[in-house]
This record gives sequence, C-alpha cells and structure tokens, in this order.
Amino acid sequence: MFRIRKSFLLGVMLACLGSGACKVSQAARVITDDRGVELTLSSPAKRIVSLYPSLTESVCLLNACDRLVGVDRSSNWPEWVQSLPHLGGMWDTSIEDLVRLKPDVVIMSYANLKLTARLEALGIAVLIFQPQSVVQMKRTLASISKMVEPFDGDFQAQDNVQTLIQQIDAELLLIQADMPPWARGRRVYLEVGSEGYAASQGSYIGQLMEQLGVVNVVPKSLGDFPKLGKEWLLKQSPEMIVFAYPRNKSFKNAPGWRVLKAVSDEHLCVLTQEQSDRLLRLGPRVAAGLKAVVECFHKMRPL
Repeated sequence: MFRIRKSFLLGVMLACLGSGACKVSQAARVITDDRGVELTLSSPAKRIVSLYPSLTESVCLLNACDRLVGVDRSSNWPEWVQSLPHLGGMWDTSIEDLVRLKPDVVIMSYANLKLTARLEALGIAVLIFQPQSVVQMKRTLASISKMVEPFDGDFQAQDNVQTLIQQIDAELLLIQADMPPWARGRRVYLEVGSEGYAASQGSYIGQLMEQLGVVNVVPKSLGDFPKLGKEWLLKQSPEMIVFAYPRNKSFKNAPGWRVLKAVSDEHLCVLTQEQSDRLLRLGPRVAAGLKAVVECFHKMRPL
C-alpha cells in the first residue's frame, strides 16, 4: 500500500501522458514529512506504530486511535493506548516486536536516525515529524490527517483537523486573555528538566510565554533548551519561576535557591506530571499545558 518515492506522482503522470494507456488515480495521496521524504498512499493507513508521544496523541485526537497497533513506552495518553504493545524508547525500540505488528507506517521523531534507516531497510514506511513551533505542529496535524482520513475524492482540509486546529487557536486566545495583569512584563524562568534544562526565548515554549506578555530570562542565543547552572540563574534573578516537571524539594531551605527573590516571595510553582506532559509534548494538548502555567501565575501573590 505504501512506497517512499520522490516525485512519484509526477513520474506516473508523465508516463501516462506519453502512452495514453493509463490514468492517475484521484485517490492517491502524497504525504511529505519533515525530512522532505514523500510517502504515497493509495488508501488510509490502517496499522500505525507511533514512537513519539505527541504524535500518538495527535492520531487519537484525529479520531484514529483505533489505527494504532503499537507505541513507545512514553505514550500514555489517552488511557486507551496503555493497552497497546509498548515497544521501548527511541534508543531501545524492539525492532523485532515492531516488525511483528506489520505496520503500514511508523511515525517518529528525528531522534534516532539509525533506527529510521534500519526500518526503511526492512521495507517499513517511516514518516518523521518533529515540529519546533505551534505553526509547525499544526502542519504535522494536517499531514497525519491526510494519512488517516477517508480517500473518497480529492483531499482537502478535512473537518476533523480543521476543527481541532480551530479549537487549539481558540484555547490559546482564552489563555492569553486570562493572564493576571500584574504578571505581564515580569521576568520569568521556566525549567523543563531536573538537570537544569530551561526553555529559552527561541523554543516553542518561549514563543508561547512571549504571547502571554512575560519576559523570558533565557535568551535565544543559548539554544532552545540549554542546560544552565544555579550560578547563572542567580545572576538573572527572575521574578517568577516555573518548574515544568514534578519535584518534591523544599526551595526555601535549599542551598542556592533560598536567596532567589522568586523563592523567598513564593513566586514559584511546580507542574504535575500530567500538566508537564501537556506542555512539554508539542502536540494538540499544548494549550492545556500553557493553561497550567497561567493557573500557576494566578496562585502567586501579586508583585
């Protein structure tokens, strides 16, 4: 059903025009992934393996959860996917188990190109999507929609994906409007990992924070998610701190942290695992993750 081939349709059209003996099926559909690789489908994908949590969630929110036959170990939403075979992580995917599932297509991120090459060498179609902004995430949703929507007639933007994108846009606007006025213009530090990884101004989280009207203290020049030390953070002295992952330490008594004004003034919050998943997975639930950040701001005492 699937073949990865550059300019497939163009070649078929030229051959048909030359011979007059054949005609390109209007049902054929071409999907281009983030590598520029094209996948030609003659019918919707019925057996999908997803090795990236945000892609798993995207498939399900496009009403195609029943097409998934296997996922990575981190895919845990919606609850239904927890009953599927879990094939490991990006670096230890069980290729044998994956092959036994006989997928029509595997969707994954750029993270392990060696795995991608191995799967394609086995004749398994692979699509890679790793959006770096909300705009790119919407394009990924449109591509996945092309993969799972019915093929009756020429494909145009289908109701499912259009409705989902409109819903995301509406949620983001409501969240921006809900920002407490006192928090706008304040200097914020948002940490995304336990080893000091933070979201910079250039990351998609940084872009979302900018739309909220706050000032991200981590500059774009450091990369999207740089690893930073306490000394660097102390010099920045942010007014508000958000930890976008669960942690149980008491900051007021922690050496190095208690001198931060954001800590002493209790302008600090910690997201739950569920809230963290929504924010750190750039997929259709990212607006819900951003909402959790705004709710954190509401709980802080106004500066």
